[in-house]
Amino acid sequence: MQSILLSFIVLFFVSCSTVTQMQTAKVLDVDKSSFAIGVGQFSSKYHVEGESDKFSFPTLEIMYRRGIFPNLDAGVRVTNGLSPAFDAKYQLMNGDLNLSTGLGVGYFSVSSGERKSTFIELKIPIFMDYNLRENFAILFTPTLSSKLMNATGGDLGDESSTIFLAGGSAGFKWGDDWGLIAEIGYAKPIAGASNANEKEPFMQYSASLFWQ
Repeated sequence: MQSILLSFIVLFFVSCSTVTQMQTAKVLDVDKSSFAIGVGQFSSKYHVEGESDKFSFPTLEIMYRRGIFPNLDAGVRVTNGLSPAFDAKYQLMNGDLNLSTGLGVGYFSVSSGERKSTFIELKIPIFMDYNLRENFAILFTPTLSSKLMNATGGDLGDESSTIFLAGGSAGFKWGDDWGLIAEIGYAKPIAGASNANEKEPFMQYSASLFWQ
């Protein structure tokens, strides 16, 4: 039973998008595309049947972005082949200091017997980066998000909850048309969490190769 409960806890954390960004505040030019592939580690803490311990698992993420209109691009990102997320980003400031904001939505669904669990996440990030030199920038992205879980069927009955989280990521970008983005991300539930597992903060470390 403990292993089954732990599996559902891990699915809750890995569902939808993760907490690093794999991108900067700079928006792509119209009709220009970019690709990124990243690896990392996701970690948190779980509580099951009076016991608690840390857990972590690797992440593999792929992202594609394209410039849609002036100062606006959009992208899709898939985590561990399971969880797609879509977002749009609008650039507010361009120069050595770049500033953008956006809106993202992620989706994840899993079934076990007669029970089906669906997770939907909405995310509002504020992207900031500062160019220290031509091909090197430091990155900082505070983020607010909400995660909706809905479970139906099976012996446990129907359940639903919405958790609000605050956090962000920080790191650096090296390169211009191609290069490396390295980040650390953190998120903490601030409202809506109803049990010890939902109240746990989580972290992610990632390194991504990007090219245009």
